[in-house]
Amino acid sequence: MWRWILGIVAFVILALVGTCYAGYRRITGGGNTVVAMVPGDPSRTFTLLTDRDSLLEWMPEGTTAMPERHGPLRVGDTIRVAAPTRSNAPSGRALQLWVIREVRPPNALVVEAIEFDPGGLAHTAFTRHDSLAAAGDSTQIVSTFIVAPLFSGADSAAITGRPVAGSLLSAAERMRLGAARLMWQSQLRRLGHRDSGVK
Repeated sequence: MWRWILGIVAFVILALVGTCYAGYRRITGGGNTVVAMVPGDPSRTFTLLTDRDSLLEWMPEGTTAMPERHGPLRVGDTIRVAAPTRSNAPSGRALQLWVIREVRPPNALVVEAIEFDPGGLAHTAFTRHDSLAAAGDSTQIVSTFIVAPLFSGADSAAITGRPVAGSLLSAAERMRLGAARLMWQSQLRRLGHRDSGVK
């Protein structure tokens, strides 16, 4: 009897470990680049990415851009990306803040993403470089992410006091990179569906 119970418990534990590992591989296995195809030429696609009115049509509901004005984004402008659970809640904390660092029409955009820790402290999460190129009747968007470490090597060693801190931080960075990549893939799908008329 106990042998059966222990066997079932062992099976459940192995299943949970396997599921967690598969999820980890899904999040971290895509590298630091997102490639997407969007209908239309690069100039039109670049406008969808950088014009305030167009941008807010395909970004998550509740997203805002500062300062408030019409027309293209400029260096230094900030996009407050709303979390899906905080839509229509202007007072809620943003999922991310995107600070525009470089705008080169019609084929390059650089964004610095600011995130918040559980205590509300802001930190740079990553920098995203978007490159656009014509591909037939469509535009290929290649987005490359550069993750900013939460701590420097010296700081992380001081906090943990152990040499293993570097490998733990590397795994955490891969998780953060994977989450950012998956979120951006989802947003680019919304952009492509919006431009093709698919709901």
